[in-house]
Amino acid sequence: MIAFAAWTLCCWILTALGGALRGLIAVYAVVVVAAAVVLFKGVGSPPAVRPPVGLDPLRLTSARVAAVAAGLATAGALAAVLLLDRQLDNLLPFWWCTVLLLGAAAWWVVRQEDPAPADGGVAAFPPRADAWASRAGLWALGVACVVLTLVAHRPDADDSAYVAFAVYAADHPDWPLWSSDPIFGREDWPLLLPVYRLHSYELANGALAYVSKIPAIYCFHVVSAGIAALFVPLAFARLFRLLAPRRWLWTTATAVLVLIAAGDVHRWYGNFAFVRMWQGKAIFLSVVLPLIYAYALQFGRRPTWRGGILLAAAQIAAVGCTSSAVWAAPASALAAVASAAPWSRRGLGVLALGTLTSAAVLAAGWQVRDDMQAIVHYWTSNPAIVWASSARTLPPGELLYHAFTTVLGRGRLLIFAVLSLLTAWAVLPAGVARRFAIAMPLASFLLLLNPYLAHWMVTHVIGGGYWRSMWVLPIPILMTLVLSAPLHWFHGVTRRPAGRLAATALVAAFVALVPSHSSLSGENQVELSWPGLKVPPLDYRLAAAINRSVEPGATVVAPPDVSLWIPTFHHHASPLTVRHYQDSIYLRAEDLEWRQAMTGLAGGTPLSSGAVADFERGLDRFDVRAVCLRDGEPAPRLRRALRTARFERTLRLAGHEIWVRSPARQQACHPHRRSSMLPPPV
Repeated sequence: MIAFAAWTLCCWILTALGGALRGLIAVYAVVVVAAAVVLFKGVGSPPAVRPPVGLDPLRLTSARVAAVAAGLATAGALAAVLLLDRQLDNLLPFWWCTVLLLGAAAWWVVRQEDPAPADGGVAAFPPRADAWASRAGLWALGVACVVLTLVAHRPDADDSAYVAFAVYAADHPDWPLWSSDPIFGREDWPLLLPVYRLHSYELANGALAYVSKIPAIYCFHVVSAGIAALFVPLAFARLFRLLAPRRWLWTTATAVLVLIAAGDVHRWYGNFAFVRMWQGKAIFLSVVLPLIYAYALQFGRRPTWRGGILLAAAQIAAVGCTSSAVWAAPASALAAVASAAPWSRRGLGVLALGTLTSAAVLAAGWQVRDDMQAIVHYWTSNPAIVWASSARTLPPGELLYHAFTTVLGRGRLLIFAVLSLLTAWAVLPAGVARRFAIAMPLASFLLLLNPYLAHWMVTHVIGGGYWRSMWVLPIPILMTLVLSAPLHWFHGVTRRPAGRLAATALVAAFVALVPSHSSLSGENQVELSWPGLKVPPLDYRLAAAINRSVEPGATVVAPPDVSLWIPTFHHHASPLTVRHYQDSIYLRAEDLEWRQAMTGLAGGTPLSSGAVADFERGLDRFDVRAVCLRDGEPAPRLRRALRTARFERTLRLAGHEIWVRSPARQQACHPHRRSSMLPPPV
């Protein structure tokens, strides 16, 4: 974590100074050597901690029974409303009930539990010494996650941008970082979103591609995906050693199973895990966010310099993975610190210190705030970008419902998530886990998921994708705590097997009854096969053929699902369009409509009046060098137009054709054009 945070800081500094990839690699090498020297001398070694003590067992007093009954009754009523009324599209009543229930639970816990001891409670916090069998089990789980990630293939369209960022850096190691558009390969176009300058994960893959000569897409889909998958159970284990120190391996395995078992919804947390592990936002959700929780819990109990550095580094690394962490990482860290800090005057000081650990992230976000305002306004006011425009047009209660259903769907997964959200605190023993189960959702609902603040959050903090506010709500962790709760109900050597049996039955019931299909199923568009690239074979092969047919930077036309993959190749061509929200920021409305119409015709969109004539004129207007044509209604007339424009068919494959403009025609149209040929591909 420290190493990647240092890489991220180097990226930010070099980007601000106009540095290039070569300089970035050199600066980071110096930083690594200096850090190695410091560590070798023993500076900054962690302080020794006292032997831990166990958490209090779950005692069923009359007050606790009453609290649990009230929580379960409220949760059951809310879940029944959601289940029986599928047309419910306003969650204002749900929001009020949740805030009141969790607020009452927080007040009850404060009255029931003693304040934290003066030393911050460190004795009750660290895990007990791990047996070799537990450590071996954890590493075996990590290896299983790596294998699972490498054999699960689910192509994702976001690679058109993320892989292109790495390709851009590796192809131009002497150009200033983020100085021009990396997706279309146009030097005269600016970076799509200024906030991408905060990303460092894609530059890390670009640096790996440049140094090793491995194509960038292999760096993502094989190397980075495998490393990140290994860290998923390690990160969860780091957290559950604090939340469930006696049963951390069991809860870690349960959390991994929760992510795998449910694949109902495209934006469910599990679909940002092993089937999408090579992308920065997936690493943020599955690896970095659990570490932020863990470091924040430690810092909340006992603020130290070392703990503050670890928490700050985790937040910086989070922003290097995804720009959404500019707000999600500080919000998650502060809420987790609040759940572990003593609820007293001393706790306010701990919260203030916890806020300071977010200073670098908040400063980075402040630097790009002005550049992002125009982009956010464009997205949220553009009806064509539905997921962004809805964030401004929907009423607050409906916007909250949209966020919940976008991440959790409208079925049993939503119901179980709501039950876990409302009851996790009630089934856990006294300690940091119960506080975490109260403070994290309560803070999320009061701030980012507050429907009365939603539109302001969209405009000034989150942006058009309001559903991402759900990222600060640790639903998979709360589900895991609920599913493993029986382990806390049975104490002693003789009763422990009963707890394990009950927990196993609960997990089995979840897997069998809650998800409609798993994240690894065909219904989730996942194919299990040998490790390799996670791409659609035909579209990727056609994109490769187009890039081989023309010089780098040449304009090409291809069907939309083929255009996506053209920027993922080194020294690639420039497609007319890539994705709708990536195209529209650069172009005038007339050019945008023309480009989209030509791309649609190449993909087989039915003809409209004058479409072929516009297509033929567009070949010269945009200086098109190659066309990928799909069989369909427009194909015969488009072939005649291409022959008239002196294009020649060079390939026919699975209902697709590639046409390339003849060299004589290219020279006749642009006699003074200089070649944009770059060095051989990586």
